[in-house]
Amino acid sequence: MTPTDSSTTPTLEGVAGPSTELPLAVKVGDMVLVWVDLALVRPMIVTSLQAQGRISGTLFCEPDDHTRPVFRGAIDRRNDPARIEGRPSANYPVGYGKSLQEGTSLGNWSRR
Repeated sequence: MTPTDSSTTPTLEGVAGPSTELPLAVKVGDMVLVWVDLALVRPMIVTSLQAQGRISGTLFCEPDDHTRPVFRGAIDRRNDPARIEGRPSANYPVGYGKSLQEGTSLGNWSRR
């Protein structure tokens, strides 16, 4: 018997319905932008994913970025677990963003 001879309509097996979970915004290895000043972003490679969409990674900086607000304590440490650590210099122009959340405020990340 061929499929056209059947009296039933063939259906696709294993077709999943729409997911109820939100897709991850980024994955390990992706590049995002981190707000280090009011109108300045720097690239960060995601190295770790945490709960609630928070990420950590290596932040690529310019040598004078240690003077930027996020390296000088502009993130409210009492109410936010986010941290940007390091002291970028000409010899070692990197920092580390830890537990950053998506947004447009200082210390937040956004998609490129």
